[in-house]
Amino acid sequence: MVDTLGVYDSHFALIQFLTAFQTGFCTLLLHGFVRRVPNARIESARLDGVGELRIFWTIALPLVRPALAAAAVLIFTFVWNNYLWSLVLVQSNDVRPVTAGLQSLRGMWLASWHLVSAAAIIAAIPPVVLFFFMQRHFIAGLTSGAVAE
Repeated sequence: MVDTLGVYDSHFALIQFLTAFQTGFCTLLLHGFVRRVPNARIESARLDGVGELRIFWTIALPLVRPALAAAAVLIFTFVWNNYLWSLVLVQSNDVRPVTAGLQSLRGMWLASWHLVSAAAIIAAIPPVVLFFFMQRHFIAGLTSGAVAE
């Protein structure tokens, strides 16, 4: 079946599997935030005659934006650091993610640890940069429930 569908050792298979694997975590994470959206705001917008799509874009989405930022950073980090499933689903080095590619820097009898550590530092840069770009959304989410006197 794998040969028939052509999903073995391909980017498509890895993306589909990781999407299916992380959907449950995203659902669990976002469920609590979506439940906290005030129902009174949505009902008042409906009474004013606002359509459902506009309610989503102007009321619900801005309130859930910190949760979406947190989910984006967490999922990106989980997928970026994926090691086990990339070894199971992918054989060629062209399709492997960075973390599984780090394994190829080690030889059978000798390991160049200076190359491995330099590559690991370079591989750690994108999640850190993403976190710093999304940092203001995290702060907005933390301070959204604060009450100023």
